[in-house]
Amino acid sequence: MSTQFANYLLVLGLSREKSARYIGVSPNKFDELVRIGAMPKPRRIHRRKLWDRRELDDAFECLPRDGDVSENNPWLEEGEE
Repeated sequence: MSTQFANYLLVLGLSREKSARYIGVSPNKFDELVRIGAMPKPRRIHRRKLWDRRELDDAFECLPRDGDVSENNPWLEEGEE
């Protein structure tokens, strides 16, 4: 395990950029996932926004796996199955 990744496991509150990196997407894609409710909203410490790493873990676990087919899968784009 890299030292940089190990440091993420020690930090509870992550910035937007670190949260995006933590789940493996770009900051813009992370914003979209937050906007549609697939990722949690941030917590606030004064003016600073921080994402709870444990909530990111929980939200990530709820994402569908590749090949999952379900009528209730909001991640499938139209015509995709």
